Amino acid sequence: MLWVLGLGCVEPEAEPVCDALITMSSPEDGEDVIGTNAQVELGYEGSLLADGLSFSSEPAASWEIEDLDGRVLARPSEPLEPLTEYAWSARICESETDGRFTTRTLGEATEPADLPDRTFSIDLTTATWVEPENGSDLMQLLFGGVILLGVESVGDEQIDFIGAVGEGESLVQQDPCYETIDFESVDFRNPYFELGPAEMPLEVQGQEAALHDLRLVGAFDAEGYAILDASMIAQGDLRDVGNTQWQDYCDLASQYGLECGPCTSDGRPACIDLRIEDIEAEIIGGLVIKPVSEPSAECGQDTGGPK
Repeated sequence: MLWVLGLGCVEPEAEPVCDALITMSSPEDGEDVIGTNAQVELGYEGSLLADGLSFSSEPAASWEIEDLDGRVLARPSEPLEPLTEYAWSARICESETDGRFTTRTLGEATEPADLPDRTFSIDLTTATWVEPENGSDLMQLLFGGVILLGVESVGDEQIDFIGAVGEGESLVQQDPCYETIDFESVDFRNPYFELGPAEMPLEVQGQEAALHDLRLVGAFDAEGYAILDASMIAQGDLRDVGNTQWQDYCDLASQYGLECGPCTSDGRPACIDLRIEDIEAEIIGGLVIKPVSEPSAECGQDTGGPK
């Protein structure tokens, strides 16, 4: 306790405490379906200080660590060695965990000059939904579309993508009723790339919504005709569709095995975390995504379907 002239007794400000506890980790110990662009994800609860986090691996590799307020992502700065077992260990405050994984060989260097104006169809209903486990069925029920990813330009070390929503089954086209995503240019460690964070606009049962804080990592095949070994994380904010009644939507979601948690934007417990792995995407011949900034004005117009 301090005595300050004119103020009397003043309690000193408490020093910040690093008290976070690790609640989950992925990949699971010994999992062997990880690409050479593997990433390790940790979940935690509590307060994490800047000096309260460490991560290392054996064999040694350079890792980039990002704190997402409740989640930590560790990504290799360069592709890992293929067909190699890695052991990793992490510490968050006084909480520790470790694990192992073996890299595989999906993804081969492709010719960068061949990639511009190619568009790939990402169907999340055929991927592996880690969180929530029944996400594939819900995605088909609530959304029913596909995500399109187009390459706009490629440099020696940078690649620029544009994202859109697709419609149709046998003949996938760009849906002009959705705004496109102009992703920022990202590092291209041929054949690997990582996108985000970004906002992906969607329509859920007639209401405008979005996938927030979307991050997608993947690799091209040798011919540049497919994306392999991709994974995605994002958040769905039930306030997008429930507005002030979002708690009622969370209660309803719990009946389907979903749990609302803190949103990365403001910490309110109104968001559902999405984590999807084993994503593959095929090229759509002749489809070039066209930018859409005002969907209501451009709905019904031809926006780049296969010719």
